[in-house]
Amino acid sequence: MKIAFLTQMGFTGKIPRNHSNMRTEFAQMCALKADHYPLYDVDKISEDYDHVILMIPKTQKDRDGLYNIDIVKKARRVGKYVWFMQEGPNWIFQDLPIQQQFWHYNVLMEVDGILTENR
Repeated sequence: MKIAFLTQMGFTGKIPRNHSNMRTEFAQMCALKADHYPLYDVDKISEDYDHVILMIPKTQKDRDGLYNIDIVKKARRVGKYVWFMQEGPNWIFQDLPIQQQFWHYNVLMEVDGILTENR
Protein backbone atom coordinates (compact mmCIF):
# COMPACT_ATOMS: atom_id res chain seq x y z
CA MET A 1 0.00 0.00 0.00
CA LYS A 2 1.39 3.39 -1.01
CA ILE A 3 0.65 6.37 1.22
CA ALA A 4 1.46 10.05 0.80
CA PHE A 5 1.16 12.87 3.33
CA LEU A 6 0.62 16.46 2.17
CA THR A 7 1.51 19.09 4.77
CA GLN A 8 2.81 22.67 4.93
CA MET A 9 6.33 21.41 5.67
CA GLY A 10 8.76 22.24 2.87
CA PHE A 11 10.41 18.91 2.11
CA THR A 12 9.80 15.92 -0.12
CA GLY A 13 10.69 12.37 0.85
CA LYS A 14 10.45 9.81 3.63
CA ILE A 15 11.08 10.20 7.36
CA PRO A 16 13.98 8.01 8.53
CA ARG A 17 13.62 6.01 11.76
CA ASN A 18 16.52 7.94 13.30
CA HIS A 19 14.99 11.37 12.64
CA SER A 20 16.27 13.77 15.30
CA ASN A 21 12.88 15.48 15.82
CA MET A 22 10.44 12.55 15.71
CA ARG A 23 7.22 14.41 16.43
CA THR A 24 3.86 12.66 16.16
CA GLU A 25 3.26 13.42 12.49
CA PHE A 26 6.82 12.33 11.62
CA ALA A 27 6.36 9.08 13.57
CA GLN A 28 3.12 8.40 11.69
CA MET A 29 4.78 8.99 8.31
CA CYS A 30 7.76 6.85 9.32
CA ALA A 31 5.65 3.95 10.62
CA LEU A 32 3.52 3.97 7.46
CA LYS A 33 6.60 4.27 5.22
CA ALA A 34 4.77 7.15 3.59
CA ASP A 35 6.11 9.74 1.20
CA HIS A 36 5.79 13.39 2.15
CA TYR A 37 5.09 16.34 -0.13
CA PRO A 38 4.40 20.01 0.56
CA LEU A 39 0.72 20.89 0.00
CA TYR A 40 1.69 23.55 -2.51
CA ASP A 41 3.62 21.01 -4.63
CA VAL A 42 0.66 18.67 -5.16
CA ASP A 43 0.70 19.40 -8.91
CA LYS A 44 4.31 18.17 -9.10
CA ILE A 45 3.53 14.67 -7.78
CA SER A 46 3.99 12.11 -10.53
CA GLU A 47 3.36 8.91 -8.56
CA ASP A 48 0.05 7.23 -7.80
CA TYR A 49 -0.95 6.42 -4.23
CA ASP A 50 -3.57 4.28 -2.54
CA HIS A 51 -4.09 6.89 0.17
CA VAL A 52 -3.30 10.60 0.38
CA ILE A 53 -3.49 12.19 3.82
CA LEU A 54 -4.03 15.95 4.03
CA MET A 55 -2.71 17.77 7.07
CA ILE A 56 -4.13 21.26 6.64
CA PRO A 57 -2.21 24.01 8.48
CA LYS A 58 -3.79 25.57 11.54
CA THR A 59 -2.93 29.23 10.99
CA GLN A 60 -5.11 31.64 9.05
CA LYS A 61 -2.12 32.83 6.99
CA ASP A 62 -1.29 29.29 5.83
CA ARG A 63 -4.95 28.53 5.13
CA ASP A 64 -5.29 31.74 3.12
CA GLY A 65 -2.68 30.31 0.74
CA LEU A 66 -4.85 27.23 0.18
CA TYR A 67 -8.19 29.04 0.00
CA ASN A 68 -8.38 29.19 -3.80
CA ILE A 69 -6.87 25.75 -4.37
CA ASP A 70 -9.14 22.73 -4.70
CA ILE A 71 -6.72 20.65 -2.65
CA VAL A 72 -8.99 17.60 -2.43
CA LYS A 73 -9.49 17.48 -6.20
CA LYS A 74 -5.75 17.82 -6.74
CA ALA A 75 -5.04 15.08 -4.18
CA ARG A 76 -7.53 12.76 -5.92
CA ARG A 77 -5.45 13.05 -9.08
CA VAL A 78 -2.69 11.05 -7.35
CA GLY A 79 -4.62 9.05 -4.73
CA LYS A 80 -7.49 6.56 -4.73
CA TYR A 81 -8.61 7.75 -1.29
CA VAL A 82 -8.10 11.16 0.29
CA TRP A 83 -8.15 11.58 4.06
CA PHE A 84 -8.17 14.65 6.30
CA MET A 85 -5.97 14.24 9.37
CA GLN A 86 -7.15 16.34 12.29
CA GLU A 87 -4.29 17.42 14.50
CA GLY A 88 -4.74 19.71 17.43
CA PRO A 89 -8.11 20.89 18.72
CA ASN A 90 -11.07 19.78 16.60
CA TRP A 91 -12.61 23.26 16.97
CA ILE A 92 -9.59 25.14 15.59
CA PHE A 93 -11.44 26.15 12.40
CA GLN A 94 -14.11 27.93 14.46
CA ASP A 95 -11.58 30.62 15.37
CA LEU A 96 -11.02 31.46 11.69
CA PRO A 97 -12.95 34.00 9.59
CA ILE A 98 -16.30 32.74 8.29
CA GLN A 99 -15.06 32.14 4.72
CA GLN A 100 -12.30 29.91 6.12
CA GLN A 101 -14.85 28.04 8.24
CA PHE A 102 -16.87 27.26 5.12
CA TRP A 103 -13.71 26.25 3.24
CA HIS A 104 -12.75 23.90 6.09
CA TYR A 105 -16.24 22.37 6.15
CA ASN A 106 -16.18 21.87 2.38
CA VAL A 107 -12.82 20.09 2.59
CA LEU A 108 -14.24 17.77 5.26
CA MET A 109 -17.26 17.00 3.08
CA GLU A 110 -15.11 16.16 0.04
CA VAL A 111 -12.59 13.76 1.62
CA ASP A 112 -13.21 10.04 2.02
CA GLY A 113 -12.71 10.14 5.78
CA ILE A 114 -11.26 11.94 8.77
CA LEU A 115 -8.34 10.61 10.80
CA THR A 116 -8.25 12.11 14.28
CA GLU A 117 -6.57 11.74 17.62
CA ASN A 118 -9.61 13.33 19.27
CA ARG A 119 -12.75 11.57 20.35
